[in-house]
Amino acid sequence: MAGIRVGVLRAIEGHHGISDFRIREHTRIDQSFNLTPESSITSYESLPSKESSIDLKPNINLYSLLKKKHEQVNFLTKKLKFFDILACFMGISGTILAVSSTRLQSPNNFYSKSVSILITISTSFMLVSLIYSSYFSFSITREKQLGLQNGCTDRFLKSKALKRTLLEIFIYIYQPLPFYDKTFAFEQLNGTLSIRLDEIFSSLMLIRVFLLFKILKHYSKWTNEHSTAICDLYAARADIFYALRALLKENPIMLISILMSISTLVLSIALQTFEKNFHSFDSSLDYSYLWNSMWLVMLTMTTVGYGEFYPKTHIGRFILVIATVWGIFIVSLMILSLTNFSLLTPPQTRSYSFIKKVGKVNSSKKYAIKFVVSVIELFVMNRKQKKKHMKLTIPYKLMKIKGYFRKFKELKVFKTDMDDNPQEMLRSINEMLAVKIMKIVEILADAKNMDEQLDYMLSSQENSLSVLRKACDNMRKNVSILENYNEDDIECEDL
Repeated sequence: MAGIRVGVLRAIEGHHGISDFRIREHTRIDQSFNLTPESSITSYESLPSKESSIDLKPNINLYSLLKKKHEQVNFLTKKLKFFDILACFMGISGTILAVSSTRLQSPNNFYSKSVSILITISTSFMLVSLIYSSYFSFSITREKQLGLQNGCTDRFLKSKALKRTLLEIFIYIYQPLPFYDKTFAFEQLNGTLSIRLDEIFSSLMLIRVFLLFKILKHYSKWTNEHSTAICDLYAARADIFYALRALLKENPIMLISILMSISTLVLSIALQTFEKNFHSFDSSLDYSYLWNSMWLVMLTMTTVGYGEFYPKTHIGRFILVIATVWGIFIVSLMILSLTNFSLLTPPQTRSYSFIKKVGKVNSSKKYAIKFVVSVIELFVMNRKQKKKHMKLTIPYKLMKIKGYFRKFKELKVFKTDMDDNPQEMLRSINEMLAVKIMKIVEILADAKNMDEQLDYMLSSQENSLSVLRKACDNMRKNVSILENYNEDDIECEDL
């Protein structure tokens, strides 16, 4: 604001200095590259005036600004966590109520209607929580961006976050309608499928299981505040996909088992909903038990398929197609995890090579000592050739000396091969350069964003200057009118 006030005063004097203001700001941007990431945040209030730019001192304390933004991010994170937990709880509880109510024999009783009302209430709370969650997530991203004190100039209603929110609402809005139900009958595959509208909507509600991922990002050690700061340092993004990859790398058996169990349960409930309502006279398959559906889904996901159970409806076949594709993905992850379990990371590979190298060096020293000792013993034995048993042991000593020397040479060659080669050095340099380049790309993106904000500020400053110029012109006109009026009064008094 100080820069704007000074520019306005100079505009009245005839030299407002907009170009000087922009050059000074671009100079500050270039100087901010040499600062820490925390000290590279600017704001409207931190824009220097011409007087303050002489000694290059900022108008505000950067530490207080950073502390304020950090507190704001923590406050928004707590709000985001609350609404994510609320959305997940309401969504999953509504799904459990819907699945349990559709299994009742009399859907028109008082209990079913009460459950439908509870499902509607839980869905309403879930949708409102999803909207607030998306808003707070957008606000956190905006606050973390390098730029103005109040974040970037984007708004939630004009951002991509609103489109993602509408898509989530469209996916999770399905639920059994209260006080309304209808039964549909379809003739297919030598039978009749009779299914209620509530059962169709309850099957669609099983998609809400994806709300569990919103909880994972708040309780995983890979996405907490400390891990996020480390990821920012290495130009990485600590999102839910990073947490899943990290869990898959750290404990793949546990993650794959959880995914397999949840997938089997969800797909089995959806399969049983449609298969148990299919009536055919030439089939002895019983889907009234959930275990039979789980058995069929498990065999399909693992691509075994014994054949004693199979889907009888078109929708059941479609569900098992999804189970097949998802099962191939899960099994591939399992094979990949077992393969990666036996592989070493680059740091572990370097450590393994160094440990092996040290072991070979120690072994070569032992063989060198044995070689020297054997040569000395052979020399002593040559001095004492008078004894007959000494002559018999000399060839044996020569063989041992040759063996020690051969082992020593092999270990020396292996040690030479294990030394750092140019390829290893280039790989290490490439890893370091990749991290540095990613940091430079982020800084350039922040600089571009700041340049757009400066353009916006300059345009607003020019508008303010134009308004002030008009005000000054009006004031000059009023002053001239007053002067003329005073002159007329003076002339009248003289007359």
